[in-house]
Amino acid sequence: TSVIPQLELIDEHERLRFNALYRFNSLYYLKNTNLNYTIHNGTLGMNMNISRNLSLLVNDTISYVGNSLEPSNTGIQIGPTGIITNIFSTTITHRVTPLSTANIMLSNAIYEYEHPTFTDTRVDSAALSWVYTLATNTSLTNTYSFSKYYFDTTNTTNGGDNMESHSFSLGIAESLSP
Repeated sequence: TSVIPQLELIDEHERLRFNALYRFNSLYYLKNTNLNYTIHNGTLGMNMNISRNLSLLVNDTISYVGNSLEPSNTGIQIGPTGIITNIFSTTITHRVTPLSTANIMLSNAIYEYEHPTFTDTRVDSAALSWVYTLATNTSLTNTYSFSKYYFDTTNTTNGGDNMESHSFSLGIAESLSP
């Protein structure tokens, strides 16, 4: 059973939009009550159309997951713990031609675990995307992404090294409606 109430406030102007969102998510299991947990999620965002072909999107999301056994973004948990997450991201979108768009995304994510044996993690990421419109409902997308993981190993005995990740993706999207 899930309960997910939320409250969103929006302030919209000609070229600028602000939004604030609070979401409460609670999951309850009838047979395995030790899996029950709650999530508090708050997001602040701003979307600015700088010009006809250039826009800026900024978001900051803070989440608290209480007593979760579910895996997080950086690994599978071996026991219940609370997780505090803060993800800040900014995206710049530029319409290069009527058929193509370039996006640059930068983000910083922090994962802090209440359980002392779990490793707190910071992730810095950057991505560059190019979207080309092939037809009214069809587009081709390619993206290069880079992420650097910083592990706080002061609470662990096995060391653990920082890690880098590079990826390239190529995709085609077909929209079912315009």
